[in-house]
Amino acid sequence: MGVSQAAPERGIGIELSGRQEMRVRDVIDHSLLRDFFDHWIEARGDRRMPRRRDVDPTRIAKVLPHVWIYRRDPECVYRCVLAGEEINDAWGDPINGRCAGEVLGPDFVTHVRRRWDRMLDEALLTHGIQRERSQYKRVERLAFPIADNDDAPIQIMGASIYRWDRTDEAELAASARIAGSVVYDTCTGFAVDEAV
Repeated sequence: MGVSQAAPERGIGIELSGRQEMRVRDVIDHSLLRDFFDHWIEARGDRRMPRRRDVDPTRIAKVLPHVWIYRRDPECVYRCVLAGEEINDAWGDPINGRCAGEVLGPDFVTHVRRRWDRMLDEALLTHGIQRERSQYKRVERLAFPIADNDDAPIQIMGASIYRWDRTDEAELAASARIAGSVVYDTCTGFAVDEAV
């Protein structure tokens, strides 16, 4: 799907203050991700995105086991430079230092790389909830662009909260309406795209 012309009418955004920031915050289900979102807004100040040094680990200590960072890398497009304990557990192995394509497989080439490039190039963030039928795994994910010390956008910082719950087929079918991701513009504050 391309840029949504209807996005402003949906009233979803992330301006630094006011109603639109609260609307995006309200769609975030997990309290740890809401805290993560709040700190990102605070850390970026009046810039399009914070620098990595502006993110204070002590302010997001409870979410750190769920945090991951991928950095643009000339050798493998994106390389994981940080993965919390919960992220490594969810993937079954440590992913720090590994190329995104190696970790995420074909989905990286098909969807994720394009989304991450766009997030960095256009200062966008994503929020989504996905369910994997075969593993009874549900994940809520929030990801932001992060700049280096010269304000060049080079990293995607995110947090993923995984939940394993046994669900019957009817519930899985009903959950399909919440699966997917929404991409938000950090400058205009509106949803600009929806992606599976």
